[in-house]
Amino acid sequence: MTMLIPRNQESEIREKVRTHKLLVVKGPVSSGKRTILNTALSELDPVIIDLAEKKQRAEIAADLTARIPENRITVIHQAEYIPELQTFIEEMLVSERSFNLVLSFSFEPEIDEVLQEVLSMNQLEMFVYPPCFQELARFQGIAELDRLLEERLIFGSYARTVTAPEYAPGYLETILELVVRTQLGAERINKSDQLMRLLQQLAFRIGEPVSYNEIGELCDLDNETVERYIDLFEKAFVLIRLPSFYNEHRYELKKGHLVYFTDNGIRNALIRNFNPVNFRNDMDVLWKNWLVAERVKWLRLNGTKAELFFWRTHTRQQMDYIEVYGDKLMAYKADWQKRKTPRFPAAFVKAYPQARTGVLNRATYWNFLSRK
Repeated sequence: MTMLIPRNQESEIREKVRTHKLLVVKGPVSSGKRTILNTALSELDPVIIDLAEKKQRAEIAADLTARIPENRITVIHQAEYIPELQTFIEEMLVSERSFNLVLSFSFEPEIDEVLQEVLSMNQLEMFVYPPCFQELARFQGIAELDRLLEERLIFGSYARTVTAPEYAPGYLETILELVVRTQLGAERINKSDQLMRLLQQLAFRIGEPVSYNEIGELCDLDNETVERYIDLFEKAFVLIRLPSFYNEHRYELKKGHLVYFTDNGIRNALIRNFNPVNFRNDMDVLWKNWLVAERVKWLRLNGTKAELFFWRTHTRQQMDYIEVYGDKLMAYKADWQKRKTPRFPAAFVKAYPQARTGVLNRATYWNFLSRK
């Protein structure tokens, strides 16, 4: 029997469901949304409605409101398939009926900015990602987590890859199939082969600004389509996109994005490389991806609002990751090798003397990832 990894949000979910009419839960496919909701709400006997099955989806959706009982908790999985989702959520929020509703999404809900702001301001949304490093530290112990850090860089942090790493490659390929050929391919754009090639190209370009034109030529897609597909994968919580930080200083890159994967295991499944650390030449890439992904997960899990960027010049000087809080600027370089003397780009230090800078290596990553 597979051991369950305790999740930080279980008690928070129970409390929010008791005190709010509506709760939106979002996160990647197979990230544990069903498990955490089942565990958190098991004693509250929720009604479960599942829109994952296409054959039953139309029938259920036709009378969805009537299926939500009075004075009960109802959980709707794959809620992105609810017809006229915007109208449905608005009606649920203003309804005078007595109920508690949880909507679980594996794709960013298609609602307007006003409704999104209402959900955010009233703390009616939560993110569920594969277990974050703090959850794994509690599950395995800090010393064991650090000992197995290289395993996380290779196989990622999906619960099954943590508890059964021997089955990780096959499991990760299954998740890719679910996302590309089912969630996005069949339902949204029907070009799953091109989607897979696009993701593979991105997997080889982590830490470098993405050229939509170059990727488009390799995948037989135009620039606009490449950008749209990347946007879809971001909405499916597969990718993280960082824009360039620009303040009109000389040689700064004005436009551009770095693209990271929410989970290292998915990235390695795309390039079909699960070799151990001693047989790899991409450890700096894996280290950057893991740090950015874990930091983004931690910020979203804690509801921390920050603007995220990278910084680069046309002469290839670069800061890998930047967080901006109002007038506060924190900038970092990632260094898997743990060099003794960190060097920051002279152009960045001169342009932003007020910025706090740091190096992210195996001695410093814990404080970076756990800071709220």
